[in-house]
Amino acid sequence: MLAVDVALLLQSGVVAAVVAGVVSLSATVAEGRKARLDRQRQVFATAFEACASYKEFPYIVRRRNEGDSGERARIAGELTSVQRQLSNSQAILQIEAPKVAETYEALVRQLRAIAGAEIRRSWELPAIPADGIQSIDDIDLSSLAPYERAYQENVRKHLRLFSG
Repeated sequence: MLAVDVALLLQSGVVAAVVAGVVSLSATVAEGRKARLDRQRQVFATAFEACASYKEFPYIVRRRNEGDSGERARIAGELTSVQRQLSNSQAILQIEAPKVAETYEALVRQLRAIAGAEIRRSWELPAIPADGIQSIDDIDLSSLAPYERAYQENVRKHLRLFSG
């Protein structure tokens, strides 16, 4: 009878240990998944932020201080930094989420074509003086909106797929 009680006790202990292990493993997997999703959300947001920064450059160039000899170099350096962020985001997205990367690359291609053309045109136009008009309404970047929405929708799909 004592042998049966010991065997039953050992069985109960083994079952409890297995259950505890499964619960612990499940919690670890859930935490890992959450951490991955949080990291990807940050990657997606940073990528989109680089696009938003690039879109500001036609306005930055138009509002440049024409009298400052270092202004052109400063703006060009900032633009180079944003270009680097765009390229870096493309590379990271290729690894993290290849389907999302496809729509991001389309967005960046259009961004460089449309906003890039506006940046070049802005360099050719006279600078707006600091005490001049603050509203610039001859720059139209609205044709980028469908590409931005496509990227955002692809990000939502990706996060939904991997969060459930």
